[in-house]
Amino acid sequence: MKEETKMRKKIGSKGITLIALIITIIVMLILVAVTVSVALNGGLISKAQEAKTETQGAQIQERDLLTGRIKIGDKWYDSLDKYLEGTPSDNQSDGNSDEQGGGIGGTAEWEQDDEGNIKYKGEPTGLKIGDYVDYTPDSGTYESTKLDKKYTGSTENKSNLTTEDLEWRIMGIDKNGCLTLISSSSGMSHETVYFEGARGYNNGVYILNDICAKLYSNKELGATARSLAIEDIEEGFSAKGLNKRNGWSTSLVAQYGTIETDETNLKYPVIYKEEVGSGVDSDTVKTSGIGVSDPYYKEESQLIADVEYGEASSKVTGKSTFYDVWLEAGDFSCGGYFDTLNSWIDLDTTWVASRTVGVGIDNENGKLFWGLYYMLLGSIRFKTLFSTTGKESSDSYGTLRPVVALGSGVKVTMCSGDNSYNNPHTLS
Repeated sequence: MKEETKMRKKIGSKGITLIALIITIIVMLILVAVTVSVALNGGLISKAQEAKTETQGAQIQERDLLTGRIKIGDKWYDSLDKYLEGTPSDNQSDGNSDEQGGGIGGTAEWEQDDEGNIKYKGEPTGLKIGDYVDYTPDSGTYESTKLDKKYTGSTENKSNLTTEDLEWRIMGIDKNGCLTLISSSSGMSHETVYFEGARGYNNGVYILNDICAKLYSNKELGATARSLAIEDIEEGFSAKGLNKRNGWSTSLVAQYGTIETDETNLKYPVIYKEEVGSGVDSDTVKTSGIGVSDPYYKEESQLIADVEYGEASSKVTGKSTFYDVWLEAGDFSCGGYFDTLNSWIDLDTTWVASRTVGVGIDNENGKLFWGLYYMLLGSIRFKTLFSTTGKESSDSYGTLRPVVALGSGVKVTMCSGDNSYNNPHTLS
């Protein structure tokens, strides 16, 4: 009897232990299910991925800090070592170093061929000049007070300018090795800016670039916007395009490249004295100085507001850079580039942020005159703003054509199917 009782106790003890084990397993399964649900629905996995991406970005930034080009104070250095040595970079322009895109001070890993194909590290990417890209700038406002007559010479700039929803296409690879975008011809800005007289000539390039930078840059992508410049157009010229430019002249304006001196009318925009190709109180022109697309003034506070123009004591000499030509696909080495730049299907005059000088054959208004380039209906043209007689133009106006250089860390993801405005490549 005692043995039977002991046996029952042993069986009962083991039974209780088995039940407890089963209950424990069930509870653990429930906890696992809850944990997985929280991880999926609560975004734990996506958060982990974001953390991984941020860590990789930090590693790239750390690498660029140690081996890439950096800016400390108001100077650029090719590396941290160069800063410690006290050796600034030869190139003091803004730019970015990037494992995808190369950049100022590094190897330009983006490149393009004559057919408009884009390569990365020598390998085809499938991207082409003219491809549509889904780019969204930061929204912004440009206050009309910055376009006051004391800066632009015009009283017509009365409204604030705002960011518009534009179409964007690949323009190519710039001199810094950055992939660049341009607003497409069918989706350009229609904000209008007016310039007049010597003030418009002095400040126009800075203001156009400043407007585009404020309205069409994207900080998250490290993308910096500026205005279309004459170099953007001319760098795509074929031999035919260059010949068309160099051979241009009319019965009233001398051929491109002609040098002329005015010894009777002696006024000139104050910035002109600092430019390449200028000659004040000289029969020759300068071979160094600021270029036609250089803002010269680096900050808004430096814009000319008080001194509009100077007056030479004996003569003013200039080299003509003015031309007015209709452009065709054959004028460009890449047909896709022509198509991308082709803004003339739009009837609006579009500013090109570059200064230009004309040499007049009719001397009634002086032998030299100054202005800004613009594009309209298939041609590059010239807005006269000031002449050696001191004559100022009536208000000249145009719309904006922003260009964007993509910054460090930007990745282009190809679209599926045929590229178009409705099916663009994406940026991240």
